[in-house]
Amino acid sequence: LAEEAGGKLTTKISPITDLTGDWEGLPGSMKAKWESPKGRAVCEYEGYFHFNLMQTGNQLAGTVTITYTKGNRVTNAPAAITEDVCAQQVGPTSPPFPIVGTVSGGLFEFTIASGSGTEASFNGQLIGSGLQGRWETNPDNFGSVTIGTFSLYRVK
Repeated sequence: LAEEAGGKLTTKISPITDLTGDWEGLPGSMKAKWESPKGRAVCEYEGYFHFNLMQTGNQLAGTVTITYTKGNRVTNAPAAITEDVCAQQVGPTSPPFPIVGTVSGGLFEFTIASGSGTEASFNGQLIGSGLQGRWETNPDNFGSVTIGTFSLYRVK
């Protein structure tokens, strides 16, 4: 699959490598901002992802977990957003969320769904021996989204 104007992988190209395995980021290798419905950043986060991937041809499956190690209120956030609100995400690793996606050449994309129905999309590429990319949640009930970047290395 090759990326076209709409940002979706559409034309099949043989993957340049098999992404099957465990991939993990170092603490701080995931950075994200929680944005209000008006696109205003209210919290900034750091942490890391763990991907357990299984690739079959161009198809990608597996699980992803997230660990937030830092959550801070943005200076100009609305008064209702306290430091405690931003820190709520910090703590134990999430349960594993199943993923479904595709790989094309050195590019990949996948989506996840949690028990609460919140979905997120990930896209990125293989750079050297690591994975780098972007992720974004679908808007929640209030219209807020979380947008971020990540980098991971193969653990096994």
